[in-house]
Amino acid sequence: METRLRWYKRSMPRWTNIVIPCLIILATNTVSAGEGEEKIPPSPVYELNPALDVPVFFLAGFVAVGWLLGDELGPADCAPLCDRRDVNRFDRWSVGYYDEDWARVTDFTLIGIMGVGVISLFIDESFKAGLVDLFVVAESVLLSNGFVVALNLMARRPRPYLYSTEAPLDVRNSGTASLSFGSGHVATTTSFTTAMFGVFHARHPDSSWPWVFLGVGTAASGVVAAGRIMSGRHFMSDVIIGGVAGICMGILVPAMHKKNVIVAPTIIESGAGLALTRAF
Repeated sequence: METRLRWYKRSMPRWTNIVIPCLIILATNTVSAGEGEEKIPPSPVYELNPALDVPVFFLAGFVAVGWLLGDELGPADCAPLCDRRDVNRFDRWSVGYYDEDWARVTDFTLIGIMGVGVISLFIDESFKAGLVDLFVVAESVLLSNGFVVALNLMARRPRPYLYSTEAPLDVRNSGTASLSFGSGHVATTTSFTTAMFGVFHARHPDSSWPWVFLGVGTAASGVVAAGRIMSGRHFMSDVIIGGVAGICMGILVPAMHKKNVIVAPTIIESGAGLALTRAF
């Protein structure tokens, strides 16, 4: 037990000694988020359309897990060492970066903010209502990740650590070393934060809690974005693309699930698409 404890202390970044207690406090503060407000019944904020949502959910998930097939694609064309002159000027400043500690920081931060959001959701809502809203949030995350993974597989851009010898040779020769454009971690944190803020704000429009969560989530997204660059996993343009995709999906998907909003496939003479209507 003592040996395991020493390993745990060495493997956890020092910043977690401050961040983890803060995240716990934020989660427990949700209990008092509604104090002074009119009591809101624990009904879900969003409505589901199973005929549309279930296929979209699983299709997005199927595309997102396609990232796991990265190694099957083979190494990047320039592996194991790429020419930094091939990188555009906007991104060139971070070529050659590689740091496993920063990679772990991004993982812990992502897990932390998602844990706080999910716990807070079920504290604030009934279990059934929480599942409905969580499904919509998860759909936002999966769609943003599906979009990013599609970009990864199409662009096959070498990661920054391929432009130096800092990373181990087997890492530079892996198939996932060519999946830099854009960042799935950033897409996840931004889509989750944006979508979850929408849930909290809809339930407590006069409370400061939704804005506190948005601030913490935005800070977490910033840490993840910086960490993905410092770890050598992504360039600046990669994390920007991931952030834009996450924010867009975190706004668009929940908006399509608001009550009295109907999304249905439509076919007209000029083509097919989706019709979005809302009753006021």
